[in-house]
Amino acid sequence: MQNIKIYIIAGEASGDILGAKLMEALRSQSADYMDFHGVGGDRMVGHGLHSLFPMSDISVMGFAEIVPHIPRVLKRIKQTVNDILKVRPDVLVTIDSPGFCCRVAEKLQGKGIKIIHYVAPTVWAYKPKRAEKFARLFNHILLLLPFEAPYFDKVGLANTYVGHPIIEDSKVKGDANKFLAKHKIKTTEKILCVMPGSRITEIKRLMPIFCSALSKIVFEDVAVRPVIITVPFLREAINKYSWKLPHNTLIIDSPIEKYDVFAASKAALAKSGTGTLELSLSNVPVVVTYKISWISYMLIKSLIKVKYANLLNLVKDKEIVPEFMQNQCKSELLADATLKLLKDENHAKSQVKEAKEALTMLGLGSEMSPSVKAASVVLDVVAQVRAGKKPYQY
Repeated sequence: MQNIKIYIIAGEASGDILGAKLMEALRSQSADYMDFHGVGGDRMVGHGLHSLFPMSDISVMGFAEIVPHIPRVLKRIKQTVNDILKVRPDVLVTIDSPGFCCRVAEKLQGKGIKIIHYVAPTVWAYKPKRAEKFARLFNHILLLLPFEAPYFDKVGLANTYVGHPIIEDSKVKGDANKFLAKHKIKTTEKILCVMPGSRITEIKRLMPIFCSALSKIVFEDVAVRPVIITVPFLREAINKYSWKLPHNTLIIDSPIEKYDVFAASKAALAKSGTGTLELSLSNVPVVVTYKISWISYMLIKSLIKVKYANLLNLVKDKEIVPEFMQNQCKSELLADATLKLLKDENHAKSQVKEAKEALTMLGLGSEMSPSVKAASVVLDVVAQVRAGKKPYQY
């Protein structure tokens, strides 16, 4: 048996989820011992990663938002590059977080490290020329969406469509009764799942708006019980807003209990991102929102070429999941849309039905899971590296 060294970098909660699933799939497909190094969150650590530093140190998004954190991020980039050169892994897998991962990849050029990037930049939404940059930095790219391949074929970057790993969560079933019993919640209460984000900057920007929206929702319907889902390292940041929240709000930071919350929820209010797909997979109708700094918004607005932010809306090319982005991210609008899902059963069922159709288009029901496909590519590249050959097109 050989000792395979794999270096994995994830810079945010969604990447941590992908990384953990990839690590699990790699172990299931290889008889060799897997030695994991890199940067990740609680999920990846739980699968055996010794994170070089807390993932939260690089979880910053937005042009204006990142400015105050530049010195720290630059320090972490240098530290990561030095560690990779010290470990000399068989392969480096960078997951999403292009701002951090691309800079690490740039500094590793010519150092003999094969790099696979997991999750393509949204070249179909804006800045298609980014595909050329990725072709210079990476040896292979793993795609989540079927329509992304032509962009990378054009620039000669080896790529594999693996599907969206979020669909694997369809096998995870929460226990609503267990959740209600544990927290002494009456069956007459309507659980409203609330997901305000996985970054400190998102919490600071969205929680005041969410607090106002939740207060309006509970005032309109006293049977509603808000349950905020977060992660341990953000618990303190969420707690700072507890005095603004309805008195019956519950805060959960356990990844295991998250699916029990989903199973018990009648509707959800969530920050745009992977979490909204998890909710749709669990048949929870959701209202989606997001807000960044004005400077970041003005820069991005001039570049964006798509109508929707939610992936299911993009796939269906219509708004099946209500979106309230930037200037529309207002407590009154969020409250009204959420209350409609809570009160109108037909409206809620219609969203769940169309969401399931969109998820099927993303690979739901396929024989081989996205994580297994991704792991197969990683192991093939490792085999090619050890055989002294150049990784090939899959």
